[in-house]
Amino acid sequence: SLKFEGVIEYMQQAIDIGLLDSDPYVKKTAIIGCVKLFHMNRSVFKKQTNYLEQLYTLTADQDALVVINAIEAINEITADKGGIDIERNLVIRLLNRIKDFNEWG
Repeated sequence: SLKFEGVIEYMQQAIDIGLLDSDPYVKKTAIIGCVKLFHMNRSVFKKQTNYLEQLYTLTADQDALVVINAIEAINEITADKGGIDIERNLVIRLLNRIKDFNEWG
């Protein structure tokens, strides 16, 4: 929620650690942090190209809420390009797990 440039370096550290954490809540929070970082400073986000790759990797996470948040984050970050890249493997993986998702997911 802090809107000053100095917070970005601290956000990056927290996001880096959070995206790799084993706890689903921590991962979900780091995903939301990616979106906030993107909106605060797109150039810094784009320099960290692995964030988008990590979000795509999290679409295969075991926790359904992490998957849902990763997809929503990718859609928001790549909205100017049309949203998430729909690939066959992603669709099959999501369809196989559809029972795990709630009605909003």
